[in-house]
Amino acid sequence: MLKPEQILENRYRIAKQLRRNSKGRQTWLAEDLTRMDFVTLKLLPLNPETPSQELQLLVKQVETLQRLNHPRIPTYRDYLAIDEGGVTWFAVVRDYLPGFSLEELLAQQIRLSETEIRSLAIEVLEILEYIHNLVPPLNHGNIKPSNLIKGQDDQIYLVDFSLVQTNNPNFTLVTSSGYLPKEQLQGKAVPASDIYALGVTLIELLTGISPSQNSGVILPEDINVSANFLNWLNKCVNQEVKQRFPTASEALICLTQPLVNQNST
Repeated sequence: MLKPEQILENRYRIAKQLRRNSKGRQTWLAEDLTRMDFVTLKLLPLNPETPSQELQLLVKQVETLQRLNHPRIPTYRDYLAIDEGGVTWFAVVRDYLPGFSLEELLAQQIRLSETEIRSLAIEVLEILEYIHNLVPPLNHGNIKPSNLIKGQDDQIYLVDFSLVQTNNPNFTLVTSSGYLPKEQLQGKAVPASDIYALGVTLIELLTGISPSQNSGVILPEDINVSANFLNWLNKCVNQEVKQRFPTASEALICLTQPLVNQNST
């Protein structure tokens, strides 16, 4: 596979591997020799049976991401097709963001308070409000602690958009199902699907209980949050999409201007 000092496309010099998961996806740090700065390369293995079809779809979707313009979405810079080890890889290149993921807080068994969770929710919802209000709307599709980065400026950044949504069970690019609502698992993602994933993520950061340990996303009875915020969280993670906040804008308004009974909204 890739090695330090290897140069791709006469432009990206590999520095080190940042992450590798069980499905083979890899994230590498590299130096952009044309700009003399650093980028991350996320490598996604293509299905060997339909590589050209997947490649065309991925290129189109990354071109959409390149048009995003938000201060807390790192710029998507480039894409590459790489043949390594008998596998065709699609590499997504984005600006390198120094900081740490909220997954690292969980690994350190750090729990966030209601005040911290509210602040985090507002920051993420502001980003989601931007992408949900695009024409046509864009869903992130992959919200989870590892994709929320706290930068050196103490702001939260949203990375690693889900590049595809498909009904093909053999497709190589799947996200972490524990954070996904049932309609997204059925290939019918809507803005409210991102709200669900955010709610699951916030609950995990609040309690330390991962989705795999929390079937149905049930909040512990002894959870130490206010009644209004508890209602807000429950609305975010409602299993029925029509019972959730339909957009980030509505979730944000309800969180920053809490109603007496949010369940009635």
